[in-house]
Amino acid sequence: MGSHWLSDSLRHQTGHLHVATLQASRGQPHLPDDRISIPVVMVEAMDDSAIVTTSLPTCLSSITMSERFQSAYGGETNWPKSAAFLRNVPNPPSHLQVTSVHPAQPDILVLHDLSVSTSHIEFLRLSINDPSAQYHKLKGLISSFDFPSLQNFRLPLPALRRVLSQCLVSKLRPHLAYQPITETDAVHLDHLITAKVHEYFSFPFHFNSTLLSLPLSLHGFDFPSISRLNRVAAVNGLLRDLNHHIGTFRDMARITLVDWTCQLNHCVFPLHGASLNTSFMRQQSGLPFQWRLAHDTMRQNGLSIRNTDLSFLFYGDVSLRHLNRTLHTRLSLPPQFITNLANAGLTHLFDIASFTLDPAKHDVVQLQPHPNVHFQNATTRAQEQWLQTSQWLSDLTLMDLCLDLEPLWFLGLPPRLRMQQAQDLINAYYAVSPHAPFPTSIPPGIFASDASMLPAAPSFRHQRSVTFSSISHSSALAMNLDCFRTSAWVYHGETYGLIASTIHQYNLPSPPSHLPSSPTLYTDHLNSSRIVSSALHLPPLPHQWSSLPGHRLASGSQHLQIRPPPAPLPTFFMDSFMLYSPNDGYIETSISSYLPSVLTSAAYSSPDFRPAMTMLLPFHDQHTPPEHPYLRASSAYSALVQLYARSDQLDTTYARFRRFGNVSPMCISGCDALETVHHVFVSCPVYRSFRQHATQTLITETSRILDSAEVPLLICRSFLQVVRCLFEDGPVWPQSLSRFYLGLTPPLPALTGLPGAKTSRLLVRIAHTWHTSCIRLAGRIWAEYKRRVRPAPSKKNNNAVAIDLPSFLSPILSS
Repeated sequence: MGSHWLSDSLRHQTGHLHVATLQASRGQPHLPDDRISIPVVMVEAMDDSAIVTTSLPTCLSSITMSERFQSAYGGETNWPKSAAFLRNVPNPPSHLQVTSVHPAQPDILVLHDLSVSTSHIEFLRLSINDPSAQYHKLKGLISSFDFPSLQNFRLPLPALRRVLSQCLVSKLRPHLAYQPITETDAVHLDHLITAKVHEYFSFPFHFNSTLLSLPLSLHGFDFPSISRLNRVAAVNGLLRDLNHHIGTFRDMARITLVDWTCQLNHCVFPLHGASLNTSFMRQQSGLPFQWRLAHDTMRQNGLSIRNTDLSFLFYGDVSLRHLNRTLHTRLSLPPQFITNLANAGLTHLFDIASFTLDPAKHDVVQLQPHPNVHFQNATTRAQEQWLQTSQWLSDLTLMDLCLDLEPLWFLGLPPRLRMQQAQDLINAYYAVSPHAPFPTSIPPGIFASDASMLPAAPSFRHQRSVTFSSISHSSALAMNLDCFRTSAWVYHGETYGLIASTIHQYNLPSPPSHLPSSPTLYTDHLNSSRIVSSALHLPPLPHQWSSLPGHRLASGSQHLQIRPPPAPLPTFFMDSFMLYSPNDGYIETSISSYLPSVLTSAAYSSPDFRPAMTMLLPFHDQHTPPEHPYLRASSAYSALVQLYARSDQLDTTYARFRRFGNVSPMCISGCDALETVHHVFVSCPVYRSFRQHATQTLITETSRILDSAEVPLLICRSFLQVVRCLFEDGPVWPQSLSRFYLGLTPPLPALTGLPGAKTSRLLVRIAHTWHTSCIRLAGRIWAEYKRRVRPAPSKKNNNAVAIDLPSFLSPILSS
């Protein structure tokens, strides 16, 4: 309230800040967002506030007025924590004296001295746009953090993960969201955290830091990563600003984006396309560090941010100079022509042309020059060149204008027009659909929709097929969602089916009087059903859709020889700026869940990530390991052994020989072989009894699982044959080398003759059982190995010191 009052009171005074684009300040707007102007008087957040002015007298008067206002409501400024920040001021003073009022007697003026800073601006106890200061603050938090100290007991690895997440990372995350840090500093903080974990368990060699923070699906341990949190915060913050629900924040972001586009990137949109081949990390001035880091993150991971509303091109609300710079060289007009048009007062596209639909080609939106163009300033040069200019305009289409901005050229159409075209396309597909409608046995006035996805639970970026169906007494339709690419999910199909049914119902003639005017739409998408029922205050509908043909049509269309037609992409309901991936399409899910998957995949695929060469995951079973041993087990020594084994950091004698050369590399048990990790876990006869016992136990458990699922005997034998060779080298393993000690298993035999969902659940259960048995056996073998290398100290006190007693005490011992 005080900010609004101060803004209204000082509206007509000079010395206040107005934020606008550089092109707007020059009177040469390029884009619609160049018309945005934000007056800034005061910025407030939580318990902090800042008065912003462009002159010192205005600042002092604003402070006095603000103090008088808040004293009337009992507010009081904490002057010891206050400061003045001066930028671009020659010969600034070291202190600034400001006028306030006495809290008890507002008529009495009080003077306060404020320290002056010219190097940075601080808000909410943070140096704005200063990643270095933020790094040192976070480094101090990590350095001062210690794990709980328990007498004669060490917390297991899952407990350390939970302690880090809840007690340390929960403090770091909001700092990173407010001010990210450089990638180098973030990686250094990750190393500080992993060093604390390594020192806690006292293993000789350090594990791989990246492996610790990878998800379980990549055989990591799902620890939090500062580097990933930092990059996710940057990209998420950029998208949040551009699509912010509060107009001031959104306008400020749009002003920054327009300046980035036109001033720093030569009128080329910087967040996708060729601009992602250029790094802006060295652009110290003009861009917030968070935006530069977000751009760098997208550049390195093949992502982009795309504008889903380019309708300003359709309306011609773009300057000719800006447009000419974005066109391909063969389509551009000589710059002198643009200058001559500007001298004639023709600066924007709508001044000289407009778009029209080609009646012969419905997918072509042609640019037509205005028949009567008014040239100002009595210029003749632009008039002399008008014939060439009009020919240039006539050759352009909306596709030409959008091609360098967005491959989907129809984003240049207004959203309402795109929505109408999508509805017309769905109705057209209904008219030519080859599928049969409801049988006559089902009462009229019923619609049904459903969706299907194969495979039922695809992994990240795994190819999937999503189809949906909509069926009634008059028609039936099946369509696919290939336009969503690998971001398509079954709930997209369920929702699309509901929308398609509703669109088609409105296109039908009114029903006879004996039928209800509003037909009933059945769906098994409970979320949509509950939302609609709650909005209409209706009781939940009974579950009657299972007997309707909608379900069979959606799943059956997955196996048709001719694939169903693609559904139109609903870009008209998306945010103005959307994250985009060539593999996944437009990302409509949470950025905080999607982007970590992208970053972890890139980290695993990096040539510098050596555990990938140790594990060779693509050659082994692809099921995700079970969560319990790594995330919830109360005693997780097997998981700790996996951390060092997958990092190739177990301290066998061969490993110590390679690093230090101070021991023999041969097996300490007397084997005539090098003591490699593979030899200890797979070949050494000392631990054969461990492997045999684990094999018998696993055969029993696997047989029980297969018998309960009533798997045919021939398939059971193929599974048990793999189990018998699981802990030894053999042909069931890729390269004939057993890697059970890394938590890996061979590809599972195929299951035939069972329903798809039942087969998937059974395979997951077997994979989890085998994985658990493998890592437990590896933990037992390594524990026994360490006991042999370093036997437990004897209870006898070997450090006793002999003392010579005086002669007069000798009779005491002899007695």
